Amino acid sequence: MTQADRTIGVGIAGLGFMGMTHARAYTAARKNGYPCRIVAVCDEDQSQLTAHKQAGGNILPADDRSEDSESLIPQDARRYQNLTDMLADGAVDLVSICTYTDTHATSASAALRAGKHVLLEKPVALSSKEAEVLRKEAERHSASICIPAMCIRFWPGWSEVKKLVESGAYGKPCSAKFERLGALPDWGKSFYSNDARTGGAILDLHIHDVDFLTWCLGTPTSIRATGSTRHLSAQFEYAGLSGPFTIEGGWIDIPGFSFHMRYRFEFERASLSFDSSADVPFSIQPQGIASLTPFSPLTGYDVEIRHMLDLIRGATQEARATLAEAVQSLRIIEAEKQSLTTGNPVSPPFHTIG
Repeated sequence: MTQADRTIGVGIAGLGFMGMTHARAYTAARKNGYPCRIVAVCDEDQSQLTAHKQAGGNILPADDRSEDSESLIPQDARRYQNLTDMLADGAVDLVSICTYTDTHATSASAALRAGKHVLLEKPVALSSKEAEVLRKEAERHSASICIPAMCIRFWPGWSEVKKLVESGAYGKPCSAKFERLGALPDWGKSFYSNDARTGGAILDLHIHDVDFLTWCLGTPTSIRATGSTRHLSAQFEYAGLSGPFTIEGGWIDIPGFSFHMRYRFEFERASLSFDSSADVPFSIQPQGIASLTPFSPLTGYDVEIRHMLDLIRGATQEARATLAEAVQSLRIIEAEKQSLTTGNPVSPPFHTIG
């Protein structure tokens, strides 16, 4: 049996909303022929290991939580309350770290030391300093693959932007506006109300668009941010590009406020739009002719997890997201925080602080 054919044993650490989202994506990948199987799950809360209904996070409405853990996690998958015990399980090849934000880096480091591959939920750490420590840990354990789960890089309707920036098919980028807003997640409220543990919405939501814009265009020449770490707007400037490039993200303190993510990305000869609340979320309008694009049934979580499986199998050689990029995104977030504090724009170099 070749490496490409061997079934990859998956362990999921943390069975809240994101852990069950990963479970759903692995289950769907397996049904579509990917050689993977969930063999273990871990959560310090015993009730999560036996829960029949998933938590809703800040994305799905309460009446949308139709799938339960029994349909996503095999009955014979081992249940652990201690991550160390799950990492000692020889059947686990790959660990999805979906625990609380302030445990991400230490959990990922432990998994790497145990010889596991790691898919690490965002943000990889609360500071760029902590993320840099993790990056060096991953270098020391280079036989294992460790990538940040920046799902927007994989999201249908978003990855097309990156392709068009690289190809230049519609000319240079001219401007962009991103918006990502939602209510506080309805699970773990005591955790999400503690900015010291979560980093606030700037790390829970806003970081997605920071990562995406810098993935597409690189490091900005200047950043100015207004608002707070719970709801902010940031303007990025790029040398040689007219702009503006604006990102708004945050939590809306209105019960039942529906999560949405949107962008409008302008090139010299085309405009791309995405609105998660629209019936057809993605559209492209080249030279005045609107074209609505059929939307993929896969989510960014699905594509991201299949990408990780392909990396492990050797079917794909280059990771679409790296820990070095995660470190840089956190440095940019920290530059935004500096701008929020001083009211002034911040320019590179963006140093690690922590």
